[in-house]
Amino acid sequence: MQRGLNIARVHTAARAVGLAQGALEDTTAYLQEREQFGHPIGDFQALRFTLADMAADVVQGRAMWWQVAHLLDEGVPCESEAAMVKLATTEMAVRVTNQAMQLHGGNGYTTERRVERYWRDARLTTIFEGTSEIQRRIISDRLLPRR
Repeated sequence: MQRGLNIARVHTAARAVGLAQGALEDTTAYLQEREQFGHPIGDFQALRFTLADMAADVVQGRAMWWQVAHLLDEGVPCESEAAMVKLATTEMAVRVTNQAMQLHGGNGYTTERRVERYWRDARLTTIFEGTSEIQRRIISDRLLPRR
């Protein structure tokens, strides 16, 4: 049963990385398309730096997800790692999609753009297959066993 939960948590991590990647791609396109003061808003350094942070978070989450998926494929017991990847990637997806909405301005909150859907779906990943708090409990219980 535990292996099944670990697999489900890794699947949720993959879903979270995909949501964040979609938000990153849509935001990259939007920053090139939307103009302000006669320039694409992607020319503004603050927005570029936020996009760079988003991209780094997505790449980091993907690497972690692949690593834990490999452990599962090898049959290695990895309850803590599955909880860690689920926690880290789902929280990352919420941060990245939230930043995507922010960079879209008011357009990000409307249903005309996909980023509002990415955010809603990312937020849901922190709940199913065990909430973020449950993942923290699993991880901390392995690090500090109760007496």
